[in-house]
Amino acid sequence: MKSYVIKLEDKAAFTNVCMSKGIEFKEGDFKTDKVNDTFSFEILDNEKEKSIDDILKQHPDIDVLERSKMNEMLLTNILKTLK
Repeated sequence: MKSYVIKLEDKAAFTNVCMSKGIEFKEGDFKTDKVNDTFSFEILDNEKEKSIDDILKQHPDIDVLERSKMNEMLLTNILKTLK
């Protein structure tokens, strides 16, 4: 699981590139922080995470402010809560 924080001005470019690669998001997948002009999202799927990382490497114009790998214990706790 990985979380990403990207500049809000890059949201359209990011979603367009993802859609062109067959990766779709629902609007509810993104959390918008208008104070800091960013949006964030989390990826649970390892393949999707790899695809997102590849896209961001290929598009350095998309300004990623933060990428963080969630630790295993946190993920386990989240999954227990969802059950």
